[in-house]
Amino acid sequence: MSEAGGRIRYVRPLACDAALLEAVRARLASDGVGEEESVYLLGLLAHWGPKASSAIPELLAVLPRFPRRVSEVLASVVAGVEEYREAVVDALEAAVGRPAAVGRPEGGEAAAAALRRLA
Repeated sequence: MSEAGGRIRYVRPLACDAALLEAVRARLASDGVGEEESVYLLGLLAHWGPKASSAIPELLAVLPRFPRRVSEVLASVVAGVEEYREAVVDALEAAVGRPAAVGRPEGGEAAAAALRRLA
């Protein structure tokens, strides 16, 4: 990790292990997760891809709160994991038709893009 002017410029990705994955799942499911923190948690899950498939239930639960980023992460995490595929497709299809939240019009577009990736 290098710093410049107090800002982190690079962080080496963390390897996926069971304990860290469980901690990310628990934190993602908690009520206190804000937009900034969700970016870090979702970034880890996206980096881990299908290795993080056990987090799909939590991702589906937070899809309405963070529609753009979660849609992208769901597409990468569910790749090759058939047991969750139908639930993910159903949730993304619902997100495409869901009215946009104030200040978050991109949720439906992101869900549609994630569906195209899965097709």
